[in-house]
Amino acid sequence: MASLNPDLSIIIVNFNTKQLLYECLDSIQSKVKEITYEVFVVDNASIDGSAEMVEREFPWVKLIKNKENLGFAKANNQAIGKAKGEIILLLNSDTLIIDNNIKPLLTFMKNHKNVGIVGCKVLDENGNLSYTAINFPDLISEWWFFSYDIIRRILNVSFYKKYKGINYDKISPVDWVSGCAFFIKKEVIKKIGMLDENFFLYYEDTEYCYRAKKAGFEVIYYPFYKILHYRGKSGDPINFKTLIYCFNSSCYYFQKTHGYLYAKIFKTMCKINWLVNISFLLSFGLTTKHPKIFKKLNMFKTLFKYT
Repeated sequence: MASLNPDLSIIIVNFNTKQLLYECLDSIQSKVKEITYEVFVVDNASIDGSAEMVEREFPWVKLIKNKENLGFAKANNQAIGKAKGEIILLLNSDTLIIDNNIKPLLTFMKNHKNVGIVGCKVLDENGNLSYTAINFPDLISEWWFFSYDIIRRILNVSFYKKYKGINYDKISPVDWVSGCAFFIKKEVIKKIGMLDENFFLYYEDTEYCYRAKKAGFEVIYYPFYKILHYRGKSGDPINFKTLIYCFNSSCYYFQKTHGYLYAKIFKTMCKINWLVNISFLLSFGLTTKHPKIFKKLNMFKTLFKYT
């Protein structure tokens, strides 16, 4: 399993996902074969006994216990700084390793000098393909993403723009791959640094791929190795707080990659759309007491107020 210079360093950031983390670590132990590896778990001050479970059930895991929730990027960086593998895998705690043979993927990375980051095929809990190789976001795709009700019903452009031209059945160069299973060569980290800790949650994977490509590395989708992802289970349930994290991260991404004015235009576009939704829901809400309407109304008001 472990060695002084392992083939792979696996890093898992955990926040209150004890059972999922157990299953993830168990899948690593049973499925990762024919290579040497080390595993880090960075626990972001969980209160569900996650850290104690790791110490008890997986004593071979290198556990880092934080006293507060440092966010996804900063927690990953804590382990990246200690990792000894030439390839590092950032793996969500709500994933399962389902393939026995990871070695060809690592060999592919080692044999292709320009490849810096790889994402594998990701299946959801029902066995359906998750679209985890994606084109870089732009004003329209992300404006649509944060539009929710009215605009989404009128104009469906996000899927077309985000996934156009990507073949999920063959090895392909892509813009970015999801951070749920994110293979990085250590030489990439040496050249461009670690994850940007200004991202507390979301978009850190997108920005890292953007930075890597600017530095001359290729980002590759590799469909011949699969994991299962219980999507959305590794963080808090979708709520106002996570929506705010997501939107603020998108604004920071645009500011960092495209400049202040681009980010400001994007934010203004979204706020105008939220005002339209608020006005529509208020007028509709006056004649109905349906709780879903008022929940959506509060969501738009919260987004408008705190972003």
